[in-house]
Amino acid sequence: MNVKYRRVVRACAVAVGVCLPTLIAGVLGYAHEGHEHTPPPAGQTSAKAYKNIKVLKDLPADQLIPLMKSFDAALGVNCEFCHVVTENHEGFDRDDKPTKLMARKMIVMTQNLNKTQKILKNKASCYMCHQGNKEPIVVPPAQKPGNEPGQPAEQPSASGSGEAGSESVSK
Repeated sequence: MNVKYRRVVRACAVAVGVCLPTLIAGVLGYAHEGHEHTPPPAGQTSAKAYKNIKVLKDLPADQLIPLMKSFDAALGVNCEFCHVVTENHEGFDRDDKPTKLMARKMIVMTQNLNKTQKILKNKASCYMCHQGNKEPIVVPPAQKPGNEPGQPAEQPSASGSGEAGSESVSK
């Protein structure tokens, strides 16, 4: 793997890790699960429809909540991870939690990755690094015994014995 490619992959991983929390944090009017949310008027931006939007200002307001839910899924969290949510479902606009502030930074990072790294084809996302975890996954899965780095992984046979090439594929 060449150094340039590694840098791009590492930058993407960091971007995704920043994006999710930032995006989650950027939304102040996020609807709490089980709570009725009145949709904003069509054509309105998030900055006009919700309080304290700092990063996703130009995002159409009707896309904000679905985007927040995608952040939740990418990090395996819920609204309260980044937002202050009171009993009467208020407080989303508050900046009390460090996770919300970090989320904003990660959203900006992911946006920058998508803008500057054409190899990503605008697909950098929070899930790219977080994969359903609160913290980004920055270490590759453990190497399986018997597989040397740079060598193709052993393919299981049709019989499930795990011995590569132990059966003929032709009939």
